[in-house]
Amino acid sequence: MARTTLVKTAINSAYPALPIVALSADLNFQASTGASGTNGNQFAWGDAARLLVIAINTGITGRTVTISSKVDPFNRTGDITAYAVAIGALAAPIASAWIIERTGFYQSDGMLYLEANHAEIKFAAIAI
Repeated sequence: MARTTLVKTAINSAYPALPIVALSADLNFQASTGASGTNGNQFAWGDAARLLVIAINTGITGRTVTISSKVDPFNRTGDITAYAVAIGALAAPIASAWIIERTGFYQSDGMLYLEANHAEIKFAAIAI
């Protein structure tokens, strides 16, 4: 599967340079490659231990998101499969405080793999 790399959003530190410049604190939502059957998306982990992944549905019908896991040190997998994102809703597609842990989701190429069933899903990710 060919994947499109999406860019993570950098967040301001606890003590940002003042004044805060317009648009510098905005989340960067990017369209998924959605529903092509051959493409997915990915975010580069970098040095982050966790990624906060957010999906928004900009369409007029429900859509789904999948995040691919890999076998963790305890021989477990935990794909988040076809997580429903309601119309116009924001969703953080994982139950543990909306945070994706590196263990179990860090792929061998240093990426987090995710996809949506339609391009109306837009993703944002923040390194934590």
